[in-house]
Amino acid sequence: MTNRDILLDVIGDTDEELIPVPDRIGKGNRTMIRVFAGVCAAAITLAVVLPNVIKKDDSGITQPDVQVSETTSTVAVKPTEKLNSEGMYGGSMGFAGLMAYDISELDTPSPWRSDMQIENMPVYRNLAYTGESAAFICVGLGQEKMAEMAQQTADALGKEIEETTITYAGDFLADTRSEKFRDEVFTYEAKCSDNTSVTVYGNGRIFVAPGESVPLPSGYSFTYSGTTAEEADRTLDYLTKKYSALLGYEDPVCYSVADRTFSGDESRSYYVYDKAEDSVQDIFNFGISYAEFCPDDNGNLMCIWIYRPVAYEYIADYPVISEKQARKMLTDGRFYSSVPTDYLRGGRVSDGDIERADLVYQNMGGEHLQPYYRYYIRLDDSSFSMAKGLHNYGIFYVPAVDEEYLDEPPVSVYD
Repeated sequence: MTNRDILLDVIGDTDEELIPVPDRIGKGNRTMIRVFAGVCAAAITLAVVLPNVIKKDDSGITQPDVQVSETTSTVAVKPTEKLNSEGMYGGSMGFAGLMAYDISELDTPSPWRSDMQIENMPVYRNLAYTGESAAFICVGLGQEKMAEMAQQTADALGKEIEETTITYAGDFLADTRSEKFRDEVFTYEAKCSDNTSVTVYGNGRIFVAPGESVPLPSGYSFTYSGTTAEEADRTLDYLTKKYSALLGYEDPVCYSVADRTFSGDESRSYYVYDKAEDSVQDIFNFGISYAEFCPDDNGNLMCIWIYRPVAYEYIADYPVISEKQARKMLTDGRFYSSVPTDYLRGGRVSDGDIERADLVYQNMGGEHLQPYYRYYIRLDDSSFSMAKGLHNYGIFYVPAVDEEYLDEPPVSVYD
């Protein structure tokens, strides 16, 4: 099965023409979304990654100048706008879940800790929001900005651009959904002299595909299955240093995560994000300003996904609730998740099912980028045909912003 086949298998009922996947795409960033259609499903992330005030560091790379407020009881800008959680309701594309033998296999260096006293967090407007249900069609930066980002990326790689191709949103949506934004630039692709391609998406995401897969030096292991966590750390350290000019990170933090397939095989992903000293800024960077290195089937570097937060606009600092309050909402059934309640043990979330919690910025293509408490919930193993000892952990979200500022706070799914 090709990587494109895997992507289409994951997306399920979505029209194929909505997915302009480059010929040699990696598995992408993964949250994960499982599709049960009689075949073993793969997983990807549909997060839209993206403050529109930018600066250049000494390497010439465009970097976000996103200033989040220090943790304080005084908000920087008084919030007046009501927020919505569009895109967080799930859908017909399977459900978000990760499989592992133990929750420790899914550990990440999340900056959030349960003892943090965070009273306010900034919220941003997604400038790539189209107001449409087509989550894959994200526009907003415009051709000039996308061309600038493509040139900066090529310069950082030491490549010269030979030709460019522009794709418009209307090229992928032939029906009325595209009428409002069909002439907006969706992708700006730059081909370089050695056939390296740089594709900038309308939401700030960058896809870099070398002309040929890049082999790693002897002694490095870079595979989806069969690479240990220690080997992955060494490989990521090497790749991060090799592509430091491309990433432009001041304090890179590398990590990998290996969830599993239904048969128990590993499916490892390789990430690096730009760590910040301020804890709230660090939470922002962890979820929004990062990169993923993707191997091919032979252990070579196939492509790099880079997420630049350049299509968000600061709105205000909003009061946030504690994790204890969020946990109560979760067990009361007031959450967002694509996981059917039929897969919950006993039909509802209990305290004993909560395996892990963290605080993240999340946007599924909606109007606002805002913080959510994210929970990993142990599901009913008998609902799935999995390898012995394997567990399925569903992903559940509770808005971190005080519900006073939510347009439609989540209501209990148990009512």
